[in-house]
Amino acid sequence: MDFLTVLIFWLPINLVIGAALGKTKGRIGAGMFLSALLGPIGWLVILIGPDYRRKCPFCAETIKPEAIVCPHCQREVSVEGYRIWSEKRYAKRLANIGDPVEKWAREHPDEAEPK
Repeated sequence: MDFLTVLIFWLPINLVIGAALGKTKGRIGAGMFLSALLGPIGWLVILIGPDYRRKCPFCAETIKPEAIVCPHCQREVSVEGYRIWSEKRYAKRLANIGDPVEKWAREHPDEAEPK
């Protein structure tokens, strides 16, 4: 095989396979580079290497580490966004429960009046 055959056929195939494997780990560029440089050994390096993506705390889909909004559920996934969401959720639960004293006073109007 001469150099031109390798350049025309082998390199594009390696780049496509490296990109596909790198996408599964959140490292497309590294997958292409290692695949072009090392061929099938680069594929193994990408498959064995770490996954740089994280999971959305709301829908459990994988997202980029620098994501601010989840592309799947459209919720804010930064630490501050999660804190705000949990506070709103807690406030909503409290609003549904209400104040037990006020609830009792509404249910027993004759006993709630001071004598």
